[in-house]
Amino acid sequence: MATSFEERVKDREYVNWLKAGQGFRTLRSGLTIFLKRSTNKLHEELVKNTTGAKISCHEKKFSKQCGDSCKCWAIEIENMMALQEEDKPKKLNAIWSNCDHTKWSLEEGGPWEVAKCYMNPGQQKTNTGPESTDISGMLNLIANCNYIELKTDKNKIKVKEIRNHRNDVMHSCELTLTDEKLKKVFTDMETLVGDEAIADYKDADKALYELKKIKDADMTVEVEIQLIQETHVYLVEAAKIVGEEGIIKNALECLNKFLENNKDLQEAVQERLGKLEADVETLKNQSAEHIKEATGSE
Repeated sequence: MATSFEERVKDREYVNWLKAGQGFRTLRSGLTIFLKRSTNKLHEELVKNTTGAKISCHEKKFSKQCGDSCKCWAIEIENMMALQEEDKPKKLNAIWSNCDHTKWSLEEGGPWEVAKCYMNPGQQKTNTGPESTDISGMLNLIANCNYIELKTDKNKIKVKEIRNHRNDVMHSCELTLTDEKLKKVFTDMETLVGDEAIADYKDADKALYELKKIKDADMTVEVEIQLIQETHVYLVEAAKIVGEEGIIKNALECLNKFLENNKDLQEAVQERLGKLEADVETLKNQSAEHIKEATGSE
């Protein structure tokens, strides 16, 4: 049983797991500008296809009760969905619950609310752009939206493979990764961020440089705490969506047991989560005070 960072990093495959996690965080930063520009262009195309239809709707969620303007946008969004399988005509389903459909037609905020339709379920209101989207949402957006094109067609398939790599890492009960798998993960990530449609953006160039460094870098305790915390938050939120059975539940139970066996890490993660919760509460209180000042209410 490891009881310190120094002991844990003696396990080569655990270090590989940390490197993969850090790699996905780096890839996320490298896709930001590409996705911001791609979704803006997608929105322009949808505005044209809907002949500029403006949405005026009071329904909380998109449904059959929504008006013609909403349905018009929904049809065009679905038209951009990728096929479930390359050799079958049936398309994937848009995830309407991810987004605020009343904003689809807006120039400000509209492009990303549309983009969230192509992501995995569970996207939050706070997800307002690439900067606030995790790598899973980004990869699903690229894979599921036909409008977003890469220079090399095979790299669209690579996106799905990277998505599978990410799921394998995040759902791992052992928190380990073999040398062979780590090499494959990084090769695929470097191929994607090096695609000509992405590579010319400055954040992509920086990400490619960082990915090459991570493979041979020593992991730090700060990176470990951050990755374990992010993994824990992800699994807790994912469990709320998929329920208490299956791979998510197993992964969460394994991570909790891992933390129980590594008290130093457990305390560090809990301290950080507590600080985050305190920061959120402070922001809520500040917002309430600003509203009172603005309205003159007591």
